[in-house]
Amino acid sequence: MTSVVVCLAEVVRASAREVLASYSFPTSARGAVDPAVADRTYASSIGYSGLSVRGAIVLVAPAFTWGFLLHEAFDLDAGVRPAEAALADVAAEVANLVAGQAKRHLSARGFDIAVALPTATSGVDLRDGPPSTQWIELAVGPTVLRVGSVAAADPSLVVEDAPRPPTRFETSGLLLL
Repeated sequence: MTSVVVCLAEVVRASAREVLASYSFPTSARGAVDPAVADRTYASSIGYSGLSVRGAIVLVAPAFTWGFLLHEAFDLDAGVRPAEAALADVAAEVANLVAGQAKRHLSARGFDIAVALPTATSGVDLRDGPPSTQWIELAVGPTVLRVGSVAAADPSLVVEDAPRPPTRFETSGLLLL
């Protein structure tokens, strides 16, 4: 059995890598961003909660990184400069994808979480999250995406180490209306 906080950090890191790998991002830059936002940093976050646990996933990168992801994911022409709102939208969407992937991994280990809506912001001098945030840096083309995980949980709470076999027609226990 593994501590939930340790497991959550590991799952968030793995999920971020998987989301980026699923798009097969190349290592060369293709797109540009508007010079008016070139010095800005965009951050997105998405919260989650479960049995005796709550936390957040935070993604931080310069405008160029989000522009690169936007150009590659939507196959935009190299000359198209995405609007500031589009960069914030892609930051929020990537956070949502990472959280969804993390939820899938945790569910396979017998631990269900509910995921909130993502938010995104930008600024010139954004600071790191709380001191307990565990950060990793992932290469995205020619740039870097910082992925942070912060969680609080009942210390006695543990997660199964090996994924359990899926059952037919398994649900997460959440009712969607």
